[in-house]
Amino acid sequence: MDTAQLYLQLSAMFSATGHLDNAVNILTLLMKKVPESPGIPTALLRLARAYRQDGMALKGNKCMQLICHKYPESSEAQVARKSLQN
Repeated sequence: MDTAQLYLQLSAMFSATGHLDNAVNILTLLMKKVPESPGIPTALLRLARAYRQDGMALKGNKCMQLICHKYPESSEAQVARKSLQN
C-alpha cells in the first residue's frame, strides 16, 4: 500500500468517527501533493456526508461542490450533483 492510500484510509476513519478537522487536513494535503490519487473523490464524499450528519450542511455542500469541480468525471461527482439538487 502506498502512502496516499494509507492517508485516505486514515481520512475515512476520521470522517467516520467525527474527527472531521483531521480528515480535512489529510485531504487538503493529498489534494496538494497527489491530486490525481484514486480514492480522493470517495474520501471527499465521505467527509461531505459526515458534515451533513453532524448538522453542517454548508460544509458538506462545499465538499460536494469541490468533488464536482475537481473530479467532474468521477462517479462521486454524479452522486454529489444529485445530492446538491435536493
